[in-house]
Amino acid sequence: MTASAWGNPVVGGRVLQQHRLRRLDACTPAMLGIESAPAGHNPSSGDTDYVVRTHDSALRARLASAKNGVSTVVTMTGSMMAGKKRSAWEAIKDGAFMSQGWVLWPLFHPATPEELSAVLPCLPPRSILWLPQLERYFPGRSPAEDDRLALALRTLLHDERRAPIVVLLTTSTRHWRALSIPDNSGVRAPAEHLRRLLYGSDIAVPSSFTSDEMARARQSPHPGVAEAAQRCHDGEVVQYLAVVPYLRARFDNLLKPERAVLDTALDLRRLGHSPWMSKQLLEQACGLDASLGDSAFVDAIGSLLEPNAAGESILVERTTASARGRSVEYRVHEWVERHGIRQRATLVFRSGLLDALSEHADPACRVDLSAQCEARGMLREAVGFALQYTDERAGWRRAGTLLQSPGWIDDAIACLRQAVLMGDAEALRSLYRLCVEQGRLGDLADWWPRLTPEETAQTWLILGHVHTSLGRSPRKSYQRAALAGDDSAMAIAAAIMAEEGKLTEAVQWLVSLATEGRFRALRACLMSCVCGVSCGR
Repeated sequence: MTASAWGNPVVGGRVLQQHRLRRLDACTPAMLGIESAPAGHNPSSGDTDYVVRTHDSALRARLASAKNGVSTVVTMTGSMMAGKKRSAWEAIKDGAFMSQGWVLWPLFHPATPEELSAVLPCLPPRSILWLPQLERYFPGRSPAEDDRLALALRTLLHDERRAPIVVLLTTSTRHWRALSIPDNSGVRAPAEHLRRLLYGSDIAVPSSFTSDEMARARQSPHPGVAEAAQRCHDGEVVQYLAVVPYLRARFDNLLKPERAVLDTALDLRRLGHSPWMSKQLLEQACGLDASLGDSAFVDAIGSLLEPNAAGESILVERTTASARGRSVEYRVHEWVERHGIRQRATLVFRSGLLDALSEHADPACRVDLSAQCEARGMLREAVGFALQYTDERAGWRRAGTLLQSPGWIDDAIACLRQAVLMGDAEALRSLYRLCVEQGRLGDLADWWPRLTPEETAQTWLILGHVHTSLGRSPRKSYQRAALAGDDSAMAIAAAIMAEEGKLTEAVQWLVSLATEGRFRALRACLMSCVCGVSCGR
């Protein structure tokens, strides 16, 4: 039966003309939204040379059944620009599909769920449903609508009158996982017929080429593919072909305000800021010359946000909501960031850069900012960011550690003491080590009542070491450590008491602990008795 015999579908009173169906041998990659020629190369020269990849064999095996008259569905999954559509195109332009007169739908513009639902009953045999971006169809407005559309697709695939039919889908890995959520997940689960439609249909398309694929790409007769294989990072040949020539050209031809904004963003990243930067941070740190005009920053941002045909741009924008309200943030395109940082060998500290970071930096990245400043010998700035940590205890401890390297011991001790006062046990250990190194254990012992550290066994063990080093009796400290749950401190305290001639008191103390379920105290009691006997007491 010919394509015309199946009639024209109608959506909302509008007839979907049969020209939407086209013979496969009359289709081109451009009709399907495939950028087969990279920017900077002549598209009229034909497709870029295709490098056969590992997943292609699985795809061709899945489609072999359709050539033999059995309908099938294939879902290509992977990250954006992994090459899902190109792989599918290379598989269906096989000679068998062409010679058998297969037709393809839709062409020229994306279909809606309503159009898809209307066209399904009208598709003739040997039709290929080309449905990139599965998220355009599922999930829809309701699980019931998802179920109806998925059931219609399953019915099409099982209709022997119209076999063979191929349903070619593409989607992101994240969306595929969302559609694979089981019913008991606690979130909106995919409709039953949708899960049955998609089950076992996925073929993963890796983002990166394997080493063998890279070797073949480097030997490609197409100069664009060979260049991409030589210059791309981490095997991302497809991504390079799709966006890098455009981004490189934009990067090399930025206007002065655009260059200033981008360089500022790159410097902020090199200093340790997170990828997303608030508009206030970027504008203040950039500090564009007033002679460029009041709107220079806004105009530069707008230009850097302009996408190419593939939707890629130098900057990416998002709006976030918090308790303080909605705010606009930007990040640099990943490739532009890598390329820009390599090109920009020296970090330039423009006026106001660190002030802007101190005022507007993301609180979550102040740890990295402090570390980067320390690595660059900017000690005061490193301490300043440390004191802005979200975790104040960790910030005071970090400041105390930083201040030791230049020999600012009093300041270091003051910061560590502040962390200890806030209950930071790690700061207490650092303070103890510093006081030992500086011969100031007496100061630590004198401060102890005012420090009021968190009463853990470890804090009392440290005080015990302090008193021992000073030649004072550590017995009370070890007893407090024992009461806090440390069995070794229990034995040490009992032995000290026995050596001080307080064997009976030691036994009574240990027995009191044993009655509270501290059965290991009995062993310590026996050890103290042996100690007492050996001492002749």
